[in-house]
Formats: sequence, structure tokens, C-alpha cells
Amino acid sequence: MTNTRNTPIEALERTYPMRVLRYGLRRGSGGAGRAPGGEGIIRDLQVLEDCTISLITERRVSQPWGLAGVGRGDWGELADPAERRE
Repeated sequence: MTNTRNTPIEALERTYPMRVLRYGLRRGSGGAGRAPGGEGIIRDLQVLEDCTISLITERRVSQPWGLAGVGRGDWGELADPAERRE
């Protein structure tokens, strides 16, 4: 599927054997300071059949940097939702 940065939930669930359990902002991920960066997103997906998944992601190796004294943002993360620590 193209434009995977923000594919609508309905399109994912109709096209692929998966269910979107949660989709929302990753609060506090934009860094600390007077002018924090944008928030990341959280997507919890339930895969309904055996399959191979390819992801295009960023900020897994290096943290988003901050400007003008603002703290760095959070790392990207890929986790099993059953093992997530809130």
C-alpha cells in the first residue's frame, strides 16, 4: 500500500488481513522544552493471518534532535502490544 505514513484505518482493514486496535498520538514524544516538536503516533495492529510485514520507519537509530534548547524527541519503537509497558 502506498502512502503508508497515514493510511486510513478502513483502507488497511479492507485491504489486508489485519485489525487496527489503537491509533493515536504518542503523547510527550516531541521532546521537552518551551517549544517541543511534533508528537509521534502509536498504531497497534492485530494480524489475522500469517504474513510478511515490511515497515518504512525512521528515528530508530538516532533520536530526533531539538532546536533552541529544546530536548530531543523519543526514539521510534516497534513492539509487541502485549509486551508494551505503559
